[in-house]
Amino acid sequence: AAFYFTRTDKLILATIFTSPAVSTRLIGLAIIPALTINFRNHKKLILLFFQISLLPLLLYILFQDIKFQSSFSFLSNEYLWSRNFSFPLYPVLGSIKLIFLNIFSLEKVINPLINLLFFIGAFIGLLFSFKKLHPSYSIYYLISLFMPLFSGTLVSIPRYILVIFPVFILMGLIKNELLQKIGIILFILLLATLAIFYT
Repeated sequence: AAFYFTRTDKLILATIFTSPAVSTRLIGLAIIPALTINFRNHKKLILLFFQISLLPLLLYILFQDIKFQSSFSFLSNEYLWSRNFSFPLYPVLGSIKLIFLNIFSLEKVINPLINLLFFIGAFIGLLFSFKKLHPSYSIYYLISLFMPLFSGTLVSIPRYILVIFPVFILMGLIKNELLQKIGIILFILLLATLAIFYT
């Protein structure tokens, strides 16, 4: 909704819809720089956009400080989920290394392999997005894809990719019937594989 309202110059509504996105998920922050590009002709509204959009996050930080005496405990406690801050390239290289070290153990390879394949697919989509989509969508795509990598792991990257809606716009732009059929077959096979391993 926030993207739609900025594209149609309803910037106050875009600002109002951005706030809940930021408050529900840290990855919602990716919306702010992505939408800022649409405010370039409304410079007076940019400050208002930032203030209202960031308000939920600032209130949450204040709550963390009052409740836990740590404003950024939601970041400092990431180690509890085996996550730690790292350069985005490290999780990708780490997954590749893990796959090669356990190449003959399907049980140990399947998770990192699926995560890596999802990331590679999404990264290829990102490259296409800069050519096919509006810049605001590509910026959102870029930040949303790489922000989780700072956690030091590719674990759960598929669910992060699911909220990158420009991925689905790109899929909708595929007109070649053969590619559509190949995509359908690949996703059916992926569904069957995941059902076998996780049910």
